[in-house]
Amino acid sequence: MKDINNAEFQFWPVYDNNTEPDVIIIVGDYYLLFEAKYKSGFMKETETKERQIIREIKGGLKQAKKLQFKYYTITRVSETPNFLEEAPEYLEYCKAIHWKLISKILLESLNRDDLSSSERAMVQDLKLLLEKKDLRGFISFDKLNSYDRFNTSNNRLFYNRDYFYDIKRSKFNITNLIKYWRNTNGQ
Repeated sequence: MKDINNAEFQFWPVYDNNTEPDVIIIVGDYYLLFEAKYKSGFMKETETKERQIIREIKGGLKQAKKLQFKYYTITRVSETPNFLEEAPEYLEYCKAIHWKLISKILLESLNRDDLSSSERAMVQDLKLLLEKKDLRGFISFDKLNSYDRFNTSNNRLFYNRDYFYDIKRSKFNITNLIKYWRNTNGQ
């Protein structure tokens, strides 16, 4: 755990092959490379350049030296790279994460008591940003019990608004639908 406190973050480093991954985290014996995509895809191979994934993995392996190297992509579920096709010789290093999983982790983090106020604010801001970009997953009601969603300590029920639909944030006005339905049904 002490390694986490000494983690080194490098944002948009430039490798020798002019590849620029999004984030490098060096923590303990690990060199973790993250490439995040929102609406753009990974660059394909051209006549003069290898695929982006290959260039990033090669650059990361070279920079990692003796550290354990891992390559993570963060994408929408529909944009997950097929590492078997994209980088078959580097499968052992590759992991795919989806934005919806990040959103779920953030939501769970907000239930923790050990976050400082600044950490809580950062987690909340990122969670709201992912929600705004429609990158939040659905958590079914049957799984709510497996999460610490409702804190019943001290005999009080803690209501977490993140489980329920917030009508105030909706772009759709349900009142108009009701009026339309009543008008078309003669009520």
